[in-house]
Amino acid sequence: MDRRFLEYKNPAGGYGAAKTHDLYLSWSDPRIADRINKLELPAASPEYMRSTLACGEYLLPGKGFPKCDALLDFSFKYLHEYKRQGHFDGMMDWGDIPLGAHGMKDHMDQGTPESAPFRGYTGWSNGDLALATGFYLHFLRTGDQDVLRDGLDFTWHLADVDTVHYWPEDKKYDCSPGTNYVGLGRRHDQQHWGTFPLEYGYVCDDGIYAYLLTGEERILEVLKLVGANYNAYYGRFMALRLYEITGEQRFLKRFRRDMERETVVPRSDNFRSNSYDATGYLFVESILPGALKEKVLAGIGKYAPRYHSAVHAKQYPPWIPAVLACKYAPCPENFFTLKAMLFQMRSYLDADYALPRNNSIAEYDKKWKCPNLPVASLFFWVSLPYVMDTLHRAGITEKECLTLKYKWEDFPSRTEVLKNSSFKKTPWIQHCHYTVPLSKQIFRDWGLDRDLDDEGKIRYRLALRRMKLYEDGKLLGPGVFAHALIMKNGLIGWSSLGWSLMMTASDKSDPCTNGRKYVFEYTSEKDWKWQDKPSFDEKLVKIYPYPDISKVSGTWCAVLDHESPDPVLVFKPSKEVAKRAAAALKRHTLTEDGKVLKNWRRNQNVVIFTVPDGSDPRTNKREYRFAYKSEKDM
Repeated sequence: MDRRFLEYKNPAGGYGAAKTHDLYLSWSDPRIADRINKLELPAASPEYMRSTLACGEYLLPGKGFPKCDALLDFSFKYLHEYKRQGHFDGMMDWGDIPLGAHGMKDHMDQGTPESAPFRGYTGWSNGDLALATGFYLHFLRTGDQDVLRDGLDFTWHLADVDTVHYWPEDKKYDCSPGTNYVGLGRRHDQQHWGTFPLEYGYVCDDGIYAYLLTGEERILEVLKLVGANYNAYYGRFMALRLYEITGEQRFLKRFRRDMERETVVPRSDNFRSNSYDATGYLFVESILPGALKEKVLAGIGKYAPRYHSAVHAKQYPPWIPAVLACKYAPCPENFFTLKAMLFQMRSYLDADYALPRNNSIAEYDKKWKCPNLPVASLFFWVSLPYVMDTLHRAGITEKECLTLKYKWEDFPSRTEVLKNSSFKKTPWIQHCHYTVPLSKQIFRDWGLDRDLDDEGKIRYRLALRRMKLYEDGKLLGPGVFAHALIMKNGLIGWSSLGWSLMMTASDKSDPCTNGRKYVFEYTSEKDWKWQDKPSFDEKLVKIYPYPDISKVSGTWCAVLDHESPDPVLVFKPSKEVAKRAAAALKRHTLTEDGKVLKNWRRNQNVVIFTVPDGSDPRTNKREYRFAYKSEKDM
């Protein structure tokens, strides 16, 4: 098989039909091949499909959400070309494509520039992220037959390759006699054989659309098999659709059992379910009106505060529960939640998604490095048209959503001793950092300023410098270095992730066993006071390139052993505070062989500077000293 986009090649050959069954036919008249390869499927117009409400209230293209429409349109064109140009044909690959793009590395930092990653977690899209449900919805909105055919390919692959149709007793998986894995499925990787049945990414809901659009009885047969045996969280609403189609009471009984444990939002913070099969909520509402009202409103009420704040982590957006909340309780708070969810996605929506003129997928991937469109399916494909319709009917525009701005919300002061036993080393061998959980959430140290109004941006940047981490009483900092630098280099900097910190010890030792005391400290704006520090004069010993300590850039940084006074770290300080801080800054000096240097700045306990002649301060045999004189020593 010629799967040209895959870097993984099995030198021993494969097993089963995937490596043996391909049959290629050629025709002297290209028109015959074109007709065979692109069979037309009868379908009504998108306007008629929407009017039936059979698939809910979704917005047709061209109704005031141009960026959303552009992303959706591009997503399916990209995957269509990826499948075609990558030769993902054959039964094993038919309707499936790798999860990653050209040049993208997998989670173990493996990959090649001209192919897609294929090992481990990166795996395949179909049974994990690129849900065919999105294909069917886009076809219903646009009438694009290529999109419908691709969706059917995905569904056939899921039904015939990913679904378990037969499972004998197997000692390898400790299967006792009578254990039934039939009807379950794989979130597969490693040439499709790498995972056990009932993996979290397997979901077969899209088969409902395929059956309703084509009347294909084989798909219904597989759906009934899955609906009768499926025990995973995803796909839990399929039983009600099967009851609607077949009238069989066993499916209604199954649905009612699942409903008893349904929480809607949030079952967990990482609720991919609300993006995977969230349209199931819509169909519950259409079949059993009001059945979810109490749970939807309770769930959104619990989760919405995250979207009413720039500070709190958002995770995967519960699009459809938010849509239903706007239906059940059309209040400003619920519509703001939906607006904020779309605002969260603006980095996707603001990108230029045009394919190159020659439609080269390899060329596009090289430009964008990793378009990550399969992951975008979690956020957009299945739910976005319903979100657009709800906002449109409320008179809320796309621009209004994407230009949303928050006010800064400060956190109370706190001091927390971190447990050494709670530090965990990253599992990725190419990185050197550790993470440690916090007892209560704090704000993350990156990205929030883009969500804030002008005043909020200033308050946030000042708050970053009021957040500190100490090792045996010595300041480790600053906490504003990019994550990538901390992960690669260590030694300098740490990072707040919100619910945890990412850092390395000052000598790269293991904080679990090095016996040192680590203390996290944050001072709120209302509690901050300007405080002087004792005088010091120290030689700079640990000097590194800045900002990446592995690359010489002409700018240098050095870690200080002493802590000098903070600059003004509050918004609109009093005249007395501003005067004392300005005077303190003048009492700082950086010298080279006793000569005062002017081109430097300080960030917590790190001094950042340039050398006048551009030489390397690590090798030029000059002495660099940083000093501070306190108020009382003047």
